[in-house]
Amino acid sequence: MYCENCGKELEENVLFCAYCGVPVPSSKDNLNVLFMVLSILFPIFGFVYGLINYLSNNGKPYKRFILAASISYIVMNVAVIVFAVLEMKFVFSAITNEDSPLVDSILDTIIKLFKAMINLLGKWAEYVSRFR
Repeated sequence: MYCENCGKELEENVLFCAYCGVPVPSSKDNLNVLFMVLSILFPIFGFVYGLINYLSNNGKPYKRFILAASISYIVMNVAVIVFAVLEMKFVFSAITNEDSPLVDSILDTIIKLFKAMINLLGKWAEYVSRFR
């Protein structure tokens, strides 16, 4: 394999060219996967990384980091709401020894929201696959 920048021969499995320091393309792909995982686990990282690179490189591929961070942020917040509502249901049931129809309707709405989010994640996966 040869460096795309300087043309020198490279050893196998190197991340950067030893002569000019430019990242080897396969390592860039690995870094993008790492950054995508970080964007999902830490949405603020995805927003900042995606926005900085999108503005500085004028590049479409960086939109996916912003999108992944946005979806991750929404999923995390909905999960917090679900757990809070479930906790309310258990506390209400423990105090009154009966079920609350209001809490049940909130849970039904949240389940519908999760189904819509799963559908959105499928569409997002189709969108991101176009960049490969």
